[in-house]
Amino acid sequence: MSDDNGNQTDWSYDVRIDAQPWMVGLVRNSLGAALRRHGRPELADTASLLVSEVTSNGILHSGMPVTMRAQWQGGRLWVVVHDEGPEFPAQQPPRADEEHGRGLLLVDGFATSWGVRPCTKGAGKVVWFELRAARREEERTTTCRPGPGANRRRPARRGGLSGPDPRTSSMR
Repeated sequence: MSDDNGNQTDWSYDVRIDAQPWMVGLVRNSLGAALRRHGRPELADTASLLVSEVTSNGILHSGMPVTMRAQWQGGRLWVVVHDEGPEFPAQQPPRADEEHGRGLLLVDGFATSWGVRPCTKGAGKVVWFELRAARREEERTTTCRPGPGANRRRPARRGGLSGPDPRTSSMR
């Protein structure tokens, strides 16, 4: 299925990595590349940052392999990260001198929505986040210059988009 610009509208893929911190870059780079390939470069940096944080947390706290599923459907990107660790992540304010502890703050600040749930099959948990795409027609700019005092922007409209809910995804 393609949109008017020839971009594939719905897609998904899975990546499973060993519990090696250097492999987080593979997940990050593959998600950014997939978004650019499918015509959504505006989401690539944010999605790459957030998947790095969630995947790193999964490896760090579980010490086990991590599986990431990215799914684009209905103008939304869902990213689901599964690890087999029993502990749920907890968002806590880090001390100023700590190098770690800001990942969930970033996810909370940049994601449209996010959450964590126990696996429906097997051990562990799933941490997920969602990013919504801006509507293409609202992203366009005009060549007209606004007159004096016309520096207000019209807020973007949100449509009634639907799609699979990562909180009830069949992933593990």
